[in-house]
Amino acid sequence: MPNPQSVYSQALIAAAANGDVEEVARLIPLADCRFNGSMAIRKASTYAHHDIVRLLATHSDLLRCDSIVFRRTAGQGNIDLLRLLLPYSDPNAQKGEALAMAVSNQHHDIVNLLLPLVDVSADPDRFIEAAARTNNVPLLTTLLETIRPTRSYGLRIPAVSGYVECFELLLPHCDVSDHDYLVWRGAIHSGQREIVHILLNHLDPNVGHHVGLRMACVAGHTDLIELLFDKSDRTAVMADLLSSEYSSEIFAPVERLLSEEQKQRLEHELNVIPGRAKSSRM
Repeated sequence: MPNPQSVYSQALIAAAANGDVEEVARLIPLADCRFNGSMAIRKASTYAHHDIVRLLATHSDLLRCDSIVFRRTAGQGNIDLLRLLLPYSDPNAQKGEALAMAVSNQHHDIVNLLLPLVDVSADPDRFIEAAARTNNVPLLTTLLETIRPTRSYGLRIPAVSGYVECFELLLPHCDVSDHDYLVWRGAIHSGQREIVHILLNHLDPNVGHHVGLRMACVAGHTDLIELLFDKSDRTAVMADLLSSEYSSEIFAPVERLLSEEQKQRLEHELNVIPGRAKSSRM
């Protein structure tokens, strides 16, 4: 014989999904809301039955225990329903996942509603990085009024994607030398000339034994090779080119930029450095 409470609970879920306010009100005292009320609220919120959501929320503490409804509503952008749920919900549940979902789906109005209510200090970068992926400058601007990045991954996202406005917005808040020049290497690997040009105002192109130039050579980004070689210490570049540490094939595109006279002059400069053996690479 079926458990009567189970029957009532299933009936409650069905009534919530169908938007039957009177039936929901009748079933609440009979059903075990601790186990099935959460599913009823989810069904009611899915179909935007606001009266039923309010009715169920005021009869239990379900929303504070189960943040799925609140998070999903934020992600879907239903601000009216979210305002209804807010008094019964915890915006900080799952480390502010509702705010993160609103950012990812570019619901700026919901971000404005939730941002003052969420403690972003546990992981501020997750929200910045989510906004950077959307290339939504107004949204990122709003977040930066409250949140400061603590790592450079958020800057790397627009760097590799060529989102120039977002990149310039984030740049003053990030360390471009962080994580072994992660942003610099990402921009060069993806061939983002405009981003690289901006970065040249903030770092030395000779860093890491010309890692940027080497990566451009390997990737075959001719425009970046010319740009970086023009900005680099050419004598130092040729020192690396002549060194046995690197394959001559890596720097082949650089050699093609030089005339024979330039090659000879640079090789002469290298050979007069004390302790450097004469090279036959050129």
